[in-house]
Amino acid sequence: HVRALAERHRRTPSQVLHRWLLQLGAVVIPRSRRRERIVENSRLFDFVLPDSDMRLLNGLASLVKSTPTRRSPSWCEDVYGLGAWSAAAAA
Repeated sequence: HVRALAERHRRTPSQVLHRWLLQLGAVVIPRSRRRERIVENSRLFDFVLPDSDMRLLNGLASLVKSTPTRRSPSWCEDVYGLGAWSAAAAA
């Protein structure tokens, strides 16, 4: 999914993920020793991810971190209905 978003926006997966974090209000401090990566990392402010892409990435984050009994991260919207999954697992 991240690669598909990157291709659609003509960016690298790293740029998409860094931009996602910026739009969430996180502080992003990318680092690299390679000049081309430093230039790439500086190109985070000339594009915006639409709400649909933000929801997709939020959903991926919740799928990676959630367990049958706990939805995580708690700030993430329940895009894939994991709350119902958790309730069913607890029953």
